[in-house]
Amino acid sequence: MIVIPKGDIPTTIIPPEPMLSVEDFQLLRDFEQIMDSLKLYDNKTYTETLQDRKGLLDSVKMLLRLQP
Repeated sequence: MIVIPKGDIPTTIIPPEPMLSVEDFQLLRDFEQIMDSLKLYDNKTYTETLQDRKGLLDSVKMLLRLQP
């Protein structure tokens, strides 16, 4: 049996802390922009860079999306 207390239940909303520092966030943004440029202007280097790093760009994009 679940007992529900009567009256007001104090609640506190704690805002989420950023997962990344400002510096880390900017570093990831810069990396994403560099990779976008490589894809356009030096596709060979872009492909070689990501060849053994499957999911790297997906991980970077996910981290950037999680930042408030």
